[in-house]
Amino acid sequence: MLPGVIGVLQANEALKILVGYGEPLVGRILTFDAQTTEFGELKLRKDPSCSTCSVPPPALQPVAVAS
Repeated sequence: MLPGVIGVLQANEALKILVGYGEPLVGRILTFDAQTTEFGELKLRKDPSCSTCSVPPPALQPVAVAS
């Protein structure tokens, strides 16, 4: 049962991002305790020395498709 609960939560987050509806868990981690059926949330901070999360991502460039 636990994998089903986690799978539904993951699918819900993907749909929120794809459809652009609701508030996705960006910058947060959702925790779930199956024994007590309790949810928790952890907030994440960006690491200023991390080259991946502290620098804005480069602009997306169109990909040329060979025909």
